[in-house]
Amino acid sequence: MNELMTKATLAREAAPLIASCSAEAKNDALMRIADALIAHTDEIAEANRADVLRAREAGTSDAMIDRLTLSPERILSVAEGVRSVALLDDPVGETVEKTVRPNGMTIEKVRVPLGVIGMICTSFSFEESVGAARRDRHDL
Repeated sequence: MNELMTKATLAREAAPLIASCSAEAKNDALMRIADALIAHTDEIAEANRADVLRAREAGTSDAMIDRLTLSPERILSVAEGVRSVALLDDPVGETVEKTVRPNGMTIEKVRVPLGVIGMICTSFSFEESVGAARRDRHDL
C-alpha cells in the first residue's frame, strides 16, 4: 500500500473516534495544530524552499510559484487562520430544522460530522487552507 492509501486508511479508521470528540477537544486539536505550525516554521519554510526550487527547475509559472511559496509570514497567517476556526461555534449537533408531523412524531435535521474528505492539490493558497480548516471544523 502506498503512503497516500495508508494515511487515508488511518484517517478513515480514526474518523468515528474524532467525530465523537467534544467541541473542547476539537478546539484544543486546532490550537495545537496552529502551535505546531508556529513551532516548526523554520522546518516548514526550509522544506518549502526545496519544493519551490524543484518547481522552478521544472518550469513552473511564477503565479504557481507564488502560491507554492510559504514564507514565515504566510505560515503564521495559516496558523492564525486555523486558530480563527477554533473560535467558531461547533456546528455538530446543531438542529437546523425541526418538524412535528400530524401524528405527533418529531423529525429533526441535525448537523453531523462528514467523515473523511481527501484533497489532492497542486498548489494550495492561504485562503484554501483556511477554507479547508473551516470545512474540517465539522469533522474534528
